Amino acid sequence: MKKSFVLLLVLVVLFSVFASVMADDGEESPKTLNWISARRVLAQNEVKGRFYGISDFDMDIWVPDLLTPKDDIPEDTDYVFVAEGGTAYVKVHHFDLGEDNSYEAIEEIVTEQGGVSDGVFWINGYEALIYENQESDLIGVIISFDDGDVIEFLFWPVSNPEVYSVASLIMSTIQPHVLHVSDVAAMMDSDLIRNWGPNKEVRFTDDEDYKEINVYMWDEGITSETIQNSVNWETARASEISLYNSYADVMRDFGMDDVHLSLQYISPDENLSFLTIKDGEIEYDFAE
Repeated sequence: MKKSFVLLLVLVVLFSVFASVMADDGEESPKTLNWISARRVLAQNEVKGRFYGISDFDMDIWVPDLLTPKDDIPEDTDYVFVAEGGTAYVKVHHFDLGEDNSYEAIEEIVTEQGGVSDGVFWINGYEALIYENQESDLIGVIISFDDGDVIEFLFWPVSNPEVYSVASLIMSTIQPHVLHVSDVAAMMDSDLIRNWGPNKEVRFTDDEDYKEINVYMWDEGITSETIQNSVNWETARASEISLYNSYADVMRDFGMDDVHLSLQYISPDENLSFLTIKDGEIEYDFAE
């Protein structure tokens, strides 16, 4: 089990990174966590786990196999997961706050109970308040719904950095059981800020008759004249294809076989495309 926890230490960055989620110009981008980034690191480190459904909320949460669910749990509790030897705990429970369930009101409750809010994050389609309570040695994630229901995810003891890493990972996996195209596009946008930087755009169409996600990426200063000298094209091409395939795998995992996916490496002014991949096929490669 110790080895499994050590593998997860790299995931602490998932909790601390700030990323954009297709925010409008001039707006402050929200802090985000997303499943696509977590999924990539899990695959690279061969960390195994599974999704658990929270049926009353049409919600899923992924939990690594080093944590197992307990059978005897309190009322209004969906899951309690425990690591071998009781070294880590995760609890999922829900309650009703009635009309006073805004994140501002919840933040006040958290503060009164000795917690410190880290603000509202965007997590795979949800807004969620994340906080830490040092006295209780835990991190909590709270998601509020319009009908007054609130679901809370608790992780402890986070004084152990290994548990903090597990908490960071699991937070980033909380997602609706059925995702919309806009949710997946926003995940990709958030993931790209880590892997590519600001020079990207993700656009989507979610019409009943046609659904698509288009990813556009560019490098400053690259033109048709400079690209061959400025870029190792074979390396860049392989990287773009690998990224596209990772997104295509995610789409299949989500059961979005009816959503068209494209990725284009373009000039900064969008007048030229150097590589276009759509629906698994390379439609254009400037070097061919």
